[in-house]
Amino acid sequence: MRIKGQAELTEKQKTMMISHTTNRLQDNIYLMLREHPFYSTLLANFGIKTEIDDKIPVAAVTIQKGRPFRHTNPLGYMTYQQNEQIFIDIHEILHITDLHHLRGKGKDPGLWNICCDIEINQLIKSAIAVLPKNCLMYYHFNLPAGLSAEEYYEILESREEPITLPPELQNTLMDDLVNGNNDNDGEQPNNSNGQKSQKAPGFENLHPHWEEAANDAPEVQKAVIQGMVRQAMVSSPGKIPGEMEAIIERLFEAQLNWPKLLSTFARSLLSTQRRNTWSRPSRKFGSVKMGSLRTKRLNLLVAIDTSYSTKQYLESFLSEIEGMKHYANISLVQCDYGIQSVEKFDMINLDSFVVHGLGGTSFLPVFELATVKEIDNGKRFTIDEKPDGIVYLTDGEGTAPDFCSIPTLWVLTPNAPIPKAESGGQINWGRYVHLDE
Repeated sequence: MRIKGQAELTEKQKTMMISHTTNRLQDNIYLMLREHPFYSTLLANFGIKTEIDDKIPVAAVTIQKGRPFRHTNPLGYMTYQQNEQIFIDIHEILHITDLHHLRGKGKDPGLWNICCDIEINQLIKSAIAVLPKNCLMYYHFNLPAGLSAEEYYEILESREEPITLPPELQNTLMDDLVNGNNDNDGEQPNNSNGQKSQKAPGFENLHPHWEEAANDAPEVQKAVIQGMVRQAMVSSPGKIPGEMEAIIERLFEAQLNWPKLLSTFARSLLSTQRRNTWSRPSRKFGSVKMGSLRTKRLNLLVAIDTSYSTKQYLESFLSEIEGMKHYANISLVQCDYGIQSVEKFDMINLDSFVVHGLGGTSFLPVFELATVKEIDNGKRFTIDEKPDGIVYLTDGEGTAPDFCSIPTLWVLTPNAPIPKAESGGQINWGRYVHLDE
């Protein structure tokens, strides 16, 4: 498909555009390296194809023979400003990590494409990315915010009328793609396998390679993507973008018993192993290349709510914490209404471990200690360094800060509530997992 109004290009012009676009992609990857190293690490695993392709007006992602590929069409991609291009770059990464091409099997392709774009476009909150004006959003279809693609699909599928392009997006590149305003002699394009959408005609063209990719060893694909994400989590300690947290949980949902989530959380903060990363651009050549970087040990603060209801879970909890000693410096804090003890975990004998407190509960002192490294409630308690992350075992009955910027994993006893914030209501930060009965 050639977008309306585009003139035919000579082979020399095409080569120059491809070269220019490749350089721009490298520039964008470098910007993401500084702002979002998690994403730049993921892109290091992608095959990069920059070509003028009628089936891909702007950009696309797919998996071929077990490897993800990022496709970019200079004719569409370079019509956007750089911060819009970065939005598109993140958008494509989220599609592949959220397994959208696999989750849509058996669904109307046009309708599913709409729902996937709506789901992820509202998630992207990067300071270096701007939503392009022709992107699909929930409000274009009178939908609520914050739902999954499956939930959006159920709502739109129940509507009697076909789903068409919103008036706000007419006379845009999206209009050219969906409604066939191109130079293909009026013929409506369709996805790579020829399947047309019944519920949302034309929208099947948004992700033309998904159907083909979905049929190619889906379990192998999922394992490949999980491996990429694990590598990015280890390589970008404490740098997982907020929009990726829910995606990571879905990606590993079958494996997220609490010990594995605990290990995943800790390893996402820091690793002691050498890792691949994007090096700085060469001053001479202006290019981005792969390099390596060694990281320091993780500083982890582990807090125990010493209320009576947590006591029966301490043995299994502390045994899992002990397994992280080889790559983490761990400070163990016992707290009820105030901090009762702070100890170096490697100095503790678990066979003679003593619980202090068992009174009422407040989570505030632990987060104050983590932030300022010292607290005095009649007795002075200190930690050596601000922690890279916090793990808190609790029954959930207590008051937490309204927000904490330190990555936190709440390990909750069975059926425990999510902690309440000082200002009221449940906290909306950190991750949490419930222990088994």
